[in-house]
Amino acid sequence: MLITEADLGPYRIANGKTGTDTSLPFIGWGTRYLRVLLPNELFTPSWEIFQFRNCRKEDINVGDPTTLEIVLLLAFTESVPVLSRTYQWMAIEHQGGGISTRHPRFIATQLTPRPSVYPALCKLARDRWFAHRGNLYQERITAEDIATYHNDLIKIGVNCDYSYPHLIESVYPIDATQANLDVLAEDAPRLERITIPPTNIHDRKNLAMFVLTDNSD
Repeated sequence: MLITEADLGPYRIANGKTGTDTSLPFIGWGTRYLRVLLPNELFTPSWEIFQFRNCRKEDINVGDPTTLEIVLLLAFTESVPVLSRTYQWMAIEHQGGGISTRHPRFIATQLTPRPSVYPALCKLARDRWFAHRGNLYQERITAEDIATYHNDLIKIGVNCDYSYPHLIESVYPIDATQANLDVLAEDAPRLERITIPPTNIHDRKNLAMFVLTDNSD
């Protein structure tokens, strides 16, 4: 579902988010301080938006998810500023975490991966299909998991120094720096232009890039 400021604006007003304080929490601790929460129906399941090419379930046992494909997003993860109308924004709920299901939410815009990096991004997802026998989620991730994932990103020319806490199966985070965007996306936006008014976004935990794919559950 595409969303605009016409959808979000009434919730900013209802919560007193006006003037220079326009950042509207939609997940995590910040929602405890909102008088009016963003409704569940505003968020669309990712499978209704993206046509992932699913792994056959029998591939779980042989470890060969060769058909798994990805989408690339630039996403706000906890709160959303006033968004530029230049880009199409979606409120997404995605199933991840393997068989120990998690449902992270994002307000995101889809990016077009560069053909030169698309195979490597698919490999990130394929290598982690049914990882830890379907238990790759925050409470079960090890330091080795993070180090291996980060090393795979370094080979592509990007990193996850700030965004790695989002790592679970089917949700693969990358820091949303301008350099990383330019490496990965043919249509990389200028970060200072994705909000109204144009700003320099410094909260690297709230803004990230994500490689999304089908979950093994």
